Amino acid sequence: MPAKNTGRRVFVANTSFVKDNLAVYGGVTRVREGHELVTLYPHLFDLVEDAPVHYEVEAATQGPGEKRGDQ
Repeated sequence: MPAKNTGRRVFVANTSFVKDNLAVYGGVTRVREGHELVTLYPHLFDLVEDAPVHYEVEAATQGPGEKRGDQ
């Protein structure tokens, strides 16, 4: 199920490729601004209207008062 909106811009892959056993499909796979894929390969993504994404940016640590797994 696609991830919920976090307010960051959304990008869609403009070509298909595989990165570390993760399949990305051109014109289909959407990721949020800040995701490793967009950071490493910005030329392989185009900005789109805000929409659900396939791969969300994960926080490395929990915030104050937040438990892992809280939504």
